[in-house]
Order: sequence, then structure tokens, then C-alpha cells
Amino acid sequence: MTSSSPLCSDYHKYAVEWNTDRMVYYFDDVSFFVSNDAGNVMDPMRVVIGAQIDYQGYGANRDYYPGTPFPQYMLVDYFHYYTLNKYCSNNLTILTNTDLNTYWNGTGVGVQSNITFGNGSNTISLSSTDKMIFRAVNTITVNGELTVPAGAEFTLVTTPCN
Repeated sequence: MTSSSPLCSDYHKYAVEWNTDRMVYYFDDVSFFVSNDAGNVMDPMRVVIGAQIDYQGYGANRDYYPGTPFPQYMLVDYFHYYTLNKYCSNNLTILTNTDLNTYWNGTGVGVQSNITFGNGSNTISLSSTDKMIFRAVNTITVNGELTVPAGAEFTLVTTPCN
């Protein structure tokens, strides 16, 4: 991943969503790489926080500027580990914006069995600042009008429940 501005100019948020069948990498809450190769997902899982420069070649494929002063440092402000809530036998139905906000701001956020948005005659709208991820084991269905404006992030993911 490359950045248009120097990464040292501000703190950034790095995240990994680590499932049994895939890993999703995030930079400042934006997904930039997904590995769907179950062979690359380790069990037991381990996290290592560090900085690394790849010295495997200099030239067209170099990963660093040769004039970089050394040593370099990475400051870690905090580290959080979250376990994904699993309500894998629960079916979730969201019919209105109130349902959407009640669910998203409640304690039941996590993997559902099935998720249905709308009933074919209603409208659900996100705001441009919303960042929502919905996960279901089996199906995710949208019935009716669901509006996701520019700037909003709305992700629907099928996720195993193991």
C-alpha cells in the first residue's frame, strides 16, 4: 500500500479483520487488501507490531528510498483486540432508519444468521458519514430502496460462524 502523504505526518489507524477464511487489512478505516486464502490464516493467531523494510532488491522493485536516515522508529499509541460477536442463529430485519440506528448503536452488533433490509415498500438511507459493516452467515437481502450517499461506507460480508 502506498500513501500520497508522508505516513509520519500524523497518527494512523491500522487494522486487520482476521477470520478463519480471510483477512481484511484496513488503513484509517478503509479496506485496502483482502486475502481469501485460508492457507494464509494461522491458527493459533498471533499479532506482531513492528516496522520492516524489505531489502530484497534495489531498483524497479525497491521498497524504500536509499537516502532514508537510520534508525527509523514507529510509535504505537495503543493496541486494541476485539472479538467479533456471533449471534449466528439470529435473523436480523431492518425496516426503517430507526431500526438501522438502534441496531448499529446497540449491543447486538455482530455476525447474524440472515440479514434483511427493507420489506419492498420502505426507504432506508445512510448519512454521508456512516461507516457500517454487516455480517451474516447465510444471506443478506435488500428489499426496497437503500440509499448509500457518497462518503458513506456500507459493507455487507458473508462470514462463517466458527
